[in-house]
Amino acid sequence: MIAQAAKGFSAPNYRGKGGWRRGVIVALIAIAGATCFGDGLVLLWRSWRFDGLRSFGILLFAAAGWLSWRALNEQNRTRTGSWWGLMPIALALWAGDLTSGRLPISYISISGIGLVVQFNLLPIGLLLWMYASGLAIYFGGFGTWRQLLFPLGLLLFVNPMPRFFEHLADLPLQSFAARAAREFASILRVPISGNGLRLSFFHQELGMFIAPACNGLRSAVAMGYLALIIGHLNGLTLWTHAFYVSSAVMLAYVLNVLRLCLLVMFYCLAHRIPSLGIHAVGADYLIGGTLFALGAGLVAGAPKVWGRPAHDG
Repeated sequence: MIAQAAKGFSAPNYRGKGGWRRGVIVALIAIAGATCFGDGLVLLWRSWRFDGLRSFGILLFAAAGWLSWRALNEQNRTRTGSWWGLMPIALALWAGDLTSGRLPISYISISGIGLVVQFNLLPIGLLLWMYASGLAIYFGGFGTWRQLLFPLGLLLFVNPMPRFFEHLADLPLQSFAARAAREFASILRVPISGNGLRLSFFHQELGMFIAPACNGLRSAVAMGYLALIIGHLNGLTLWTHAFYVSSAVMLAYVLNVLRLCLLVMFYCLAHRIPSLGIHAVGADYLIGGTLFALGAGLVAGAPKVWGRPAHDG
């Protein structure tokens, strides 16, 4: 009975007779999506452009499209779609229209330990996932949707880091980075002054400040999602995949601490060669970029060392 009902809801083939109807439906869905998600997409684009921590989300959006295209090229093309796909599409459009302009109805605030945390109950990533899932079901049926679970799941993370987690982790991670830099400076017997987040070496004109960008969150987020995608492409099993991603995040934090230690060494050298002092920012970028590239190469090569386990399917 259920199979017959599902078959009865199969969407007509977009080729041949009746295909124009489906084309009209697709056009209407696209127009409705642009209208209902407009405000959310604008805010998302701004966060990608002006927020360094969340700029990685645009790469996840592109990866979702590429992995979906890759999976569709490998699947059985004889599958037909289902009208059931219009249900999540309609729900996503309704929710997108409801949250247009960031209406308070979609937010909930929780206060405690001197901190007010605001949760978005209907983030744009969730709405895009529902919308894209509906399209997958409408065009290819539930079989296609199951095959696209991973790439569609990446849409949930187009905003890679929730702000409430950033607010909770920012200062502790900055403090940890500052303590690590101070301890390394003390090992080198470098006299320092200043508070926990500011290290002044020898004199006030030469020093470093542990800013929010130094907390390691950016590199950890990028490395974690990179490992997530590479692990999927290599068909890692569930627990191996989880260990792989966790190890990549920890590696990013270790490399961030190493970056700060190398920067301390640069400041020591700059004290002996004052002309190097004006190149401190460039040195920081060079050290950080080199370490991240080496870490990314290590993460990318790790699955090949482990071998390629059979996919759980």
